[in-house]
Amino acid sequence: MLDKVKRMVEKFREVEQKLSDPDIVKDVNKYREIMQEHSHLKEIVDCYEKYKEAESQIEDTKHLIAEEKDPEMKEMAKEELKELDETIENLNTELKHLLIPKDPLDRKNIIMEIRAGTGGDEAALFAANLFRMYSKYAETRKWKIEIMSSNEIGIGGFKEVVFQLQVKMFTKTSDTRAEFTEFREYRKQNQEEGYTLLP
Repeated sequence: MLDKVKRMVEKFREVEQKLSDPDIVKDVNKYREIMQEHSHLKEIVDCYEKYKEAESQIEDTKHLIAEEKDPEMKEMAKEELKELDETIENLNTELKHLLIPKDPLDRKNIIMEIRAGTGGDEAALFAANLFRMYSKYAETRKWKIEIMSSNEIGIGGFKEVVFQLQVKMFTKTSDTRAEFTEFREYRKQNQEEGYTLLP
């Protein structure tokens, strides 16, 4: 994995050089594309720098433990080593996630449509309830929600509502699982508060 990370670091340096090319700066679309690549690679480079720093600290701490005569200082160094080992493990996991190829749809907005099924007012209320659930969840994620069209009935229900979610989509497998789990927990909480949601 680290060999791949090092290649990404080299790629980052190449992209940085491209950003100083006047011809690329003049091409708005090309410049935007390279900036997006630069942003992603920078995440990898920054994480790798932290990884190397933690590795260096681990080596220094191991040397201190081997040379230190004071029992109290040695114990403190051992505790610090445990924390550094956890840091390395976390950074290693983060690097793995950052190396997962990006999906072109990751940064696309979402357009959702909710229609009331058969059932009259009850179905319309359910549709409104479902829309409120998505709206509240979007607020917790700091996503912007915009109603594009709607057909509302007098009792507060929707025969139909179409809305857009302006979000930064999932870019890592672990993020997708985490977001999905969080959404399920959110839905469960609303069920406990009396909302009727999808199973």
